[in-house]
Amino acid sequence: MIFESKIISIYLYKDKEIVIRISNNAKGVSTLSPAFALDFNKKLASYANNCPELLKEIQASHFKNTVASLKEFAEKLTACK
Repeated sequence: MIFESKIISIYLYKDKEIVIRISNNAKGVSTLSPAFALDFNKKLASYANNCPELLKEIQASHFKNTVASLKEFAEKLTACK
């Protein structure tokens, strides 16, 4: 487990695959899946639709598909809600 809150959880599967689970969804989503990787910013924005400050960072492509960056995203999302 990399990060866990009531809103979002970030896991590392087999030390290489990042999985994001939103609290209202029983299943997590791999950030390596084509649907996630091809629409990375769009997917992050869908999680942060009630957080205008975070949306600005997403639109500016601030976040990357790395453990550190997605942990930062999760921390900011949790602080925003």
